[in-house]
Amino acid sequence: MGISMQKRISAVLSAAGLLVGLGSGTQALSMNLPRPTIARVQDLDPDRPRIVRAETAAKAVIASHPEILKIPHVVGTGLTGTVDEHNRYTGPEIVVFVDEKENVENVRKAVPTYLEGIRVAVMVVPTAVDL
Repeated sequence: MGISMQKRISAVLSAAGLLVGLGSGTQALSMNLPRPTIARVQDLDPDRPRIVRAETAAKAVIASHPEILKIPHVVGTGLTGTVDEHNRYTGPEIVVFVDEKENVENVRKAVPTYLEGIRVAVMVVPTAVDL
């Protein structure tokens, strides 16, 4: 980096109150700015413990029904959450992924609509083209 570039960078940083040394004696920026508070989703959602319990139970239901993976054209299972018209979490939903769109209806007929009280949806595996 040339001297003139160093001077320009130093001038900009000085004007912003971020004086730093450039060149061979470069030092880390020293700022006395307040650290931002990072809120986690878990902290923002008061229903989070209920959601975690529901999703943990749904994962156990998926694990207790390995026969779903033996249905022809099923390539996997997953878990998603459902929300109501006010965007509030209403519960987990088990998703059964199918290899091709043509096979969705046959798989839908082969799996129950609910497994141990949890709704089951059947859909094609999303691809990069779908996203």
